Amino acid sequence: MELTAELIKEAGAEAETIEMPGLNKLEKMFNTLLLGDWASYYLAIASGVDPIAVPIVENFKKRLSQ
Repeated sequence: MELTAELIKEAGAEAETIEMPGLNKLEKMFNTLLLGDWASYYLAIASGVDPIAVPIVENFKKRLSQ
């Protein structure tokens, strides 16, 4: 994670490392997924993008069912 943050900063963007709460790795993983889901949802809304319609995800689901 430190290397990823360093590369992002070198590219001119900001990066922050967040220690996720949880009693074990599984709880931390699910908390990370929740944070990512809600962050992407609100960033889409703030950017005027429909957070439900994601073409790449829809294409992925379509291919899974083939």
